[in-house]
Amino acid sequence: MFLLQHNQLLHRPGCLIGEDLLYLYDRYFQHQQTYGREARDWVILRYRQQLDQDKIHLLVESDTGLTVWRLLPTHYVPPTQAPNGSTETPSPRSAPVLKLLQDYHQGQRNFQNIALESSDLSQLDLSRIDLSYGLLNESSLRGSDLTQGSLAWAYLRQADLREACLGEATLEGAYLNWADLSHADLSRSRLVQAELTEAHLSQALLYQANLQGAVLQNADLRGANLRYADLCQANLVGADLSQADLTGARVSLANLRRAQLHETILPTGQPQGSI
Repeated sequence: MFLLQHNQLLHRPGCLIGEDLLYLYDRYFQHQQTYGREARDWVILRYRQQLDQDKIHLLVESDTGLTVWRLLPTHYVPPTQAPNGSTETPSPRSAPVLKLLQDYHQGQRNFQNIALESSDLSQLDLSRIDLSYGLLNESSLRGSDLTQGSLAWAYLRQADLREACLGEATLEGAYLNWADLSHADLSRSRLVQAELTEAHLSQALLYQANLQGAVLQNADLRGANLRYADLCQANLVGADLSQADLTGARVSLANLRRAQLHETILPTGQPQGSI
């Protein structure tokens, strides 16, 4: 929780509570309520308790009272150092993304057919969201939590889903060609008939995932956890399954032609040499 004087927020350029927080104040905080000055102590106590529950607030104090602003469900990423030593400030999220986040925060979960190509949706809590049939090509959902969400029949060509949480999510028929899902959690997810040609799934967790009829041609599955996954009728032609664990997996009618199985643990539990 930040408690700021309104004149400090507006008139202290070049310092943290000047330009940087004003940037956040304008773009990333949602107005909640304004209280009179007589309620000052109560407001501070109340929102300090909410801060202890990981709810972040900005309190701006002026002559008329205290205004409470709540951080929208998006994450401020501090400036990073570029290779040349200069400081780069990440671009703010686009207006459509901020609108989605605001609606999501207000309880909406159905965002079917949404068009957010090349958008930044990284590091967000979007559990149970429905993005079915959405256009998300080349978008970043890196590190986001989409547990029990739906991306069924969504277009995610070349999307960045590294380290994303997709446990028990529905991705049936999703178009994920050339997408990066390395280190993603896809345990118990539904990927029936999903298109994953040349997708990156190295070190991905696919425990008990349903990949029936999925196209994984030339996909990178090195070190992936496919224990008890369903790969029946999956197309794994040319896929790299080196060091992957397929213990208990179902592979009937799966096409493994030219697949790399170096040090792969097969469904029988025995390691297999390269074929």
